[in-house]
Amino acid sequence: MPFFSSRKLGYAALIGAGCAVAFLAALSMVQHKIIYLPRRYAQMQRYYDLRRRALATSGMEELKFAVNGQAQKAYFISNRVHSSSSSAPNDRTMPLRLWVLFGGNAALALDWGDLVLSYQQYLRNLGGPSTAFLLIDYPGYGDNDGAPSPSSLLQATDTAVRQLAAHLNLTPSQLQQRIKIGVMGHSLGCAAALQWMNHVAHPSSELQQHTLLNDLSSQAAAEHRLSHFHVDRAILVSPFTSILEMAHTLLGPIPFLRLLLKHNFDNRRALAEFAAKRNKHIEQLERPEIASAADQTSVLIFHGARDEIVPVIMGRQLAEQIRSLPSDKRKGLSVEYHEIPDTDHNFILDQARTSIFRAMALVD
Repeated sequence: MPFFSSRKLGYAALIGAGCAVAFLAALSMVQHKIIYLPRRYAQMQRYYDLRRRALATSGMEELKFAVNGQAQKAYFISNRVHSSSSSAPNDRTMPLRLWVLFGGNAALALDWGDLVLSYQQYLRNLGGPSTAFLLIDYPGYGDNDGAPSPSSLLQATDTAVRQLAAHLNLTPSQLQQRIKIGVMGHSLGCAAALQWMNHVAHPSSELQQHTLLNDLSSQAAAEHRLSHFHVDRAILVSPFTSILEMAHTLLGPIPFLRLLLKHNFDNRRALAEFAAKRNKHIEQLERPEIASAADQTSVLIFHGARDEIVPVIMGRQLAEQIRSLPSDKRKGLSVEYHEIPDTDHNFILDQARTSIFRAMALVD
């Protein structure tokens, strides 16, 4: 007589299937807590008050806006400088470049403060162009209401940039014409940067149909629909290829995982779509063979060789994805890959700072 009867085997199979379903259901419910680690400024109030005061000397201003009726903040740091004869700041002049900065999954916008202040000093020593920064806090982070998700990050970023345009007394189209825009992200921030860069590369219906337009006047809503932005430089620090591949790396091959992901940031897809849009744009120019520098986008990837969270091979793969495109399929798009030796995930912004500054300060 067999050790296991057919009935017992059937029960075992049912129990196994039930456990698998329960595991997948639990994974589906907790993925939000795995991907996002939101922090609040109130948790370290004294520290961030000091950070705010330090950044105020560089002209930091809060931008307040709403997404889906939920209060949000972003932080604009202008190129305001101090007069040698007075402690009062001079009137702000229009910057030539704007960097939109996106932090990792446990970072807050004001955590960029040290890098911003150091870069401003770097530019002063270099005699570089006037540069401003827009620091993005995700929904549910910092002082922001709501909850983070791919769509809420996209909506918040898009609204913050347009709020900045209004703050500067510009329309979004005028902002695009007068100021060069670059994005920089670290880890999860790379995905947030890429999805916004890809979204605004060409008018899209995704945000046009969103309820945030209900908060705008008809004229402003029309401007929102018609405007788009060209991002000419993207600095990606420790990027992953996709949340799905990260999950497989951490958890191993899990059946049907793709179907369960509600927050499937996909940097491979975003880069592929952006490359196609850039290519189409160049081809539609009157003389595509002499496309100007204003029509180009440079992607610069930095990854620590000892990254213990996002495997360094993912940074290599994203760079190779662009390089492997036929030349007639990546017009207007270039890529550089920088692998930083003896550098891990969390300290790369410090250990590779000089190289990152050089990438940010490429001749404009």
